[in-house]
Amino acid sequence: MLVREADLGRLTLAEAREVIRDAWLAQAPPRRRRAWLHDHGLEKA
Repeated sequence: MLVREADLGRLTLAEAREVIRDAWLAQAPPRRRRAWLHDHGLEKA
């Protein structure tokens, strides 16, 4: 996740977590992504 230092204060902690999570999920191998989603109760229907 790349964010300009000047913009850091605009993100809430929850928003930063969501952006980081989405970036990781976009790059994670399918098996690890499915396992992570399952472990966190976020499986897509």
